[in-house]
Amino acid sequence: MADDVNWEAFGYYSAEDYKTPNIDDLARQGLKFGRCYSTTI
Repeated sequence: MADDVNWEAFGYYSAEDYKTPNIDDLARQGLKFGRCYSTTI
């Protein structure tokens, strides 16, 4: 879990500021989240 991260922080979604090779591999292999919801703690 990360705080203050949006979809634009991942390379698979065309981000260039961060390197996310493991998450990018998961997305290429078919695990891609289209929506995410969370509640405040």
